[in-house]
Amino acid sequence: MVMGRPGKNYATDAVTRQLQTAVILLTVVTSAILVWQALTRDESVPITYLLGDEADYELQKGALLPLIFIALAFTGGTMLMSFVPAFGRFPVTITQENVERLYKASERLHAWIGMGVQLTVAVGLIMLLLQERVVLVVLLIPVLLTAVVWFRGFATMAREEFTRREIRGDG
Repeated sequence: MVMGRPGKNYATDAVTRQLQTAVILLTVVTSAILVWQALTRDESVPITYLLGDEADYELQKGALLPLIFIALAFTGGTMLMSFVPAFGRFPVTITQENVERLYKASERLHAWIGMGVQLTVAVGLIMLLLQERVVLVVLLIPVLLTAVVWFRGFATMAREEFTRREIRGDG
């Protein structure tokens, strides 16, 4: 068993690296658009909980700025987990044999979660720019998809490790 979490001592695979790059680029684009909207928007943003014509809430002009920091914090956290997988939680004990495999799986899983967070922000921006209103029930779709990706990825890591142990006879 590995005491503590060893450092990252392997190369990130190409798919994960491309996914991380896409998340960073999407973060830059969505953040730039959010800043642009926060600085140039004169009217408030109507928020609708369910589909309908009446706004349930009006997000005032200055309220967009904290949303930028919230989106960046979520993305920054998931990207930190992706770039430094030793911060992640793992479904099994980390050993010398499985450390690289688990870290690579964790790295890719957190890159996908970062993409889900940024897609949620992008969907909100698309509604704001095209409809001039944000419908919260529509934002639940990318949030739920991100949760499914996280649970499925974590379950896959656990299942693969338990299967390996059963095949070897350790479990």
